[in-house]
Amino acid sequence: MTTNAVTGPTFETTADPVPGSAGAQPDSSDQYAMAGKVISFYHLPSERAVYFKAFITNFNETFSSDWAQESVYGRADPIYMFKQTKRNVNLAFKIPAASTTEAYENLARVQALAQFLYPTYDAPPEAQTITQSPLVRLKIMNLLSKNNPDQQATNLGTYPVQTGGLEAANGVLGVIESIAIDHSLAATDGIVEVATGVILSKVIEINLNFSVIHEHPLGWTASKQFSTPSFPYGAATQAAVATAGSPQSAASVPTAGASNADAQAATVVKNVYGTATFDDEGKQIDYVPET
Repeated sequence: MTTNAVTGPTFETTADPVPGSAGAQPDSSDQYAMAGKVISFYHLPSERAVYFKAFITNFNETFSSDWAQESVYGRADPIYMFKQTKRNVNLAFKIPAASTTEAYENLARVQALAQFLYPTYDAPPEAQTITQSPLVRLKIMNLLSKNNPDQQATNLGTYPVQTGGLEAANGVLGVIESIAIDHSLAATDGIVEVATGVILSKVIEINLNFSVIHEHPLGWTASKQFSTPSFPYGAATQAAVATAGSPQSAASVPTAGASNADAQAATVVKNVYGTATFDDEGKQIDYVPET
């Protein structure tokens, strides 16, 4: 299992298909990940990362404003005083296995994710003093990604360049409040028995709650501009782009062979899964698996 955030995700295909599954080589889900559909978790204390193919069944965000209320005699409504706005993410996804080896790899990845919930101690295993809290960065493609306060929101032409990439360290900072792991032992997908008393799940389901920690002050300035224009998705309406000046047209979006940050991210995927070809809008039009 590859957990180094620098090298990117690794999903090997094997020749030992799980009974009842297609088990073809290469697994079609590898091509799915090759297209950038990946969920990543980056553990700040250990600087390790774990990646999952993004078979997402639920992704909800909640922005909750907290207000203090003060009731005043003779006034119909209380006086509201703003305190803070919180961002919470609820994520559920499935981790399928096309082979026995991948089923074992999936179990190891889930194990690594569970370990990310524990703190750093100065003298383990005595666990006398906590030296670092288990902060995590979560990245879900362009929908949950770190925002640069100096980065302007962009039009569709440059959007893939600014929000793409698979680096787990570019995820949103926060804390995992809870993880529910369903090994689907009673599901129709079933299990594979690799030895007496040793079983592996064909599908593992994850449901987690993630609370975002904002790394930059967010709000409106006196000049009526939002402090971080790219928050939270990096997108912009046509009117906003026209006002700020269109940074780049769709025809000039770099392809996978170009020399830029987006091309570097594509190269990382290429080394892991195979070779992908992108058109001038950043869309994948061809894929050749690594042999």
